[in-house]
Amino acid sequence: MPVTVRWAVTYGPNDRVEVRVVREDGATIDFSVQYLARIGESWYPIVRFDTAHGGPHMDVASPDGTSVRIDLAPGLGYRQAFDMALTDISRQWQHYREEFERRMSHG
Repeated sequence: MPVTVRWAVTYGPNDRVEVRVVREDGATIDFSVQYLARIGESWYPIVRFDTAHGGPHMDVASPDGTSVRIDLAPGLGYRQAFDMALTDISRQWQHYREEFERRMSHG
């Protein structure tokens, strides 16, 4: 029977990562890892890794509400992709925020 676990990681009052992972018999069968930033009074989804729409991928958001999908390496297992997502966001969240704010200020 699948088990869903959710948690959040905060990097101060204006940055957080929301994590959801579904496991069955010890295997990761679905997940999402999303970095959100509060800019001004609003929270913006900046980067999301998930398994929706056919396999593990990354969505990079733009301030206009659109996003770019980047497929992860072919053959990458869900557990590996999940671990990669956690590592990438923990190391790169400040860069992702800076890029989003730069695009926001340049319209």
